Amino acid sequence: MAEYEGLLAGLRAAAGMGIHRLLVLGDSQLVVNQVSKEYQCTDPQMDAYVREVRRMERHFDGLKLRHVPQRDNTVADELSRVASARAPLPLGTFEERLAQPSARPNPLRDPNDTPSVPTPGDPHPSGPEGVDPDPPR
Repeated sequence: MAEYEGLLAGLRAAAGMGIHRLLVLGDSQLVVNQVSKEYQCTDPQMDAYVREVRRMERHFDGLKLRHVPQRDNTVADELSRVASARAPLPLGTFEERLAQPSARPNPLRDPNDTPSVPTPGDPHPSGPEGVDPDPPR
């Protein structure tokens, strides 16, 4: 779940900065493949995160995720070390503390529905300040 929270935080930040095309490098092969529709989500919580990524995807003209092996992801490795040591954050790094998950499973959703597709009536969580979670296209 932490990988999805990190992805969503990055997407919210990029959307808030007005970025239109984005390449996301991630070391979670599961997240990259679920968002890229190569894997199906069987877990309702993971499916909720994928749906939230889909909503955020509307803010971009192009969004691509690429898997990077963990050993090659030095930025994430450094942030992980800083977080676990509770050390001061490096300059240019932002922190967001979450009181609850950014995405929640829809209790009305039929578990036999095709995963990762938004359904009518899905709750729309509020987007980042100044960013409409459902922009017109």
